[in-house]
Amino acid sequence: MGLELINLTDLVETQEEEEVKKFLSSFSCNNQSSGAKDVETFLHDKAIEFERIGLAKTYLVMSSYKGVPFIAGYFSLSPKSLVVPKRHFQKLGSSMKKRLMSFGVRSDLENYQTTGFFIGTIRKKLFEYCT
Repeated sequence: MGLELINLTDLVETQEEEEVKKFLSSFSCNNQSSGAKDVETFLHDKAIEFERIGLAKTYLVMSSYKGVPFIAGYFSLSPKSLVVPKRHFQKLGSSMKKRLMSFGVRSDLENYQTTGFFIGTIRKKLFEYCT
């Protein structure tokens, strides 16, 4: 059982959107907690739109079982601003401040601001079909 990483943008650009939506809707979590439902809802209803407007990049982890491909899991990356309040920034050591300042700026309120990446929930169901 090998794994392959597929960028959702590549799927949307090479397939009909309705086919991609149908394929994404095949993903489900065994655990039916509210968190699992949120993960399913994002992939089923929001991932394509988030790709289109640049809010997040989604990557599908693909596998197959008995020759049938399935989404084993996925993750999404989203650029996010990180703001370190002035009072916390002042408590950092000088070498840490220098490293952080090379990636960000001081705001008008003298807070430190930089951009990082938020990694969305990673879900898997690799062995769901094997049991």
